[in-house]
Amino acid sequence: TEAGARALLALPRLTHLDLSDNRLSNATAVRFARAGHSAALEELNLSHTGLTHSGVAELAESPHLGNVRRLDLRGNRGIGKKAAKALRERFGD
Repeated sequence: TEAGARALLALPRLTHLDLSDNRLSNATAVRFARAGHSAALEELNLSHTGLTHSGVAELAESPHLGNVRRLDLRGNRGIGKKAAKALRERFGD
C-alpha cells in the first residue's frame, strides 16, 4: 500500500484519490503534502488509515493541496486539536 500510494503521486492529473481503509504511515501523508503532483487533487479520502497529528498537520500546511475541496480523515484517532483546527481552517468542515 505504501509503494502504491507513492506511485500514485507520479500521476500529475489525478483529481480523486481514495485510500480509505488502507494502513498508511505519516511519512506517506508528508509525501502527499510535499509532492507537486498533488496539485490537481480535488478529493482525497484518507479515512481509517491510521494517520496521526504529524501526518495531517503536513496536509493542512501543504501549498500543493489548494484545489482539494473534500478531504476525508474520519476514523484517524491520533489527530490532535491543533491539527484538527488547522485542517478546518484550510479545508473547511
